[in-house]
Amino acid sequence: MNYVVFSSRRSATSLAHLLRRFPELRQRIKRAKIWIKGTDDQSWVSCVPFLLPLQLDSLSIEDDVDLSLLHPAAVRRLDLLRVKEIALYNVVYTRYSQISRCIGIYSEAAIWQLSKYDLSNCGFIRGKQTALKQIEVCVTSPTQFVHLLRNFTISSCNPLELQLVFIFTNLSLERKFTGVLSALTHQDPGFNLLMPAFENLPEDHEAFWKAVRRVWHMRCCRSRRSALFERLSVQSSGASFTLSRVQRRTSSDTGSTVLEFQAREIAGPRDVRAYASEVFVLLSSLEIHEVKLIISVGGKAYSDRLAFQPLDDALSHTNFATLLRVTLRIDFRTWRPRHCITGFM
Repeated sequence: MNYVVFSSRRSATSLAHLLRRFPELRQRIKRAKIWIKGTDDQSWVSCVPFLLPLQLDSLSIEDDVDLSLLHPAAVRRLDLLRVKEIALYNVVYTRYSQISRCIGIYSEAAIWQLSKYDLSNCGFIRGKQTALKQIEVCVTSPTQFVHLLRNFTISSCNPLELQLVFIFTNLSLERKFTGVLSALTHQDPGFNLLMPAFENLPEDHEAFWKAVRRVWHMRCCRSRRSALFERLSVQSSGASFTLSRVQRRTSSDTGSTVLEFQAREIAGPRDVRAYASEVFVLLSSLEIHEVKLIISVGGKAYSDRLAFQPLDDALSHTNFATLLRVTLRIDFRTWRPRHCITGFM
């Protein structure tokens, strides 16, 4: 009985009756999940925190649970729970404060998948002091994250890692994101190759990466030694960008910034590089000391210099004057050969 699922008033009532007969079972609960099964009545959800033990390994709240309907007593109880990992998937909220109050001061990891609604006016949240070490935020568009960062700050007593994940709930969204990459390249009729166009990023993507740049400088920790983010990564289908800091030697040293770029083929072998080159230029003002490029190549192998020209030009930007090292690793994926069909009469 270390894992319990609450999906209806009946499930909560059944556990309450069981715990009344066997109170010792409460301490055996280590993981819990709350989700709504197509019902308009959510009043029973406010009773769930009182059925849980004070210490939990994980608590997941999912599928249209309306946080604005929680009773104030239930909110206070949630804040007292020592939950190591809290996950919020597609919950309903009207204010960002309803999200932050679900994260207790003892939580070490938090996962938040934003709802499908693009809420741009949910109030302002000052940094609630927590013990968070890892935060994962899942968004469906760059605009969602930009709106979030304008009104939300993070505070923790521990070195903090932030991971941003772009999720695609349908194929049209993924095609739209891939189309942005394709728009940054053009076809060269003379060489029949995709060449970088070096046009500006779309406004929503540019605003997103500027927000990432601001977050990297955000003071999120109380301790001077670990005042800034330790790691920040942005992931989507096929590519990831990761900023990290090397270990600080003194309390006044903010550490050297390392930028790592990993890519798989998305719209073509050059599209993602053209997009990454624009991102590199936007992030170049972060005084990056090291860049790591990890690129997977499938299909026909190519080794011409033009294949890496967009990245090479971006790293030649004047803001990369502090760059000390560039590491390039190419992973050649092998493809299974087609079966040869031979027939003899």
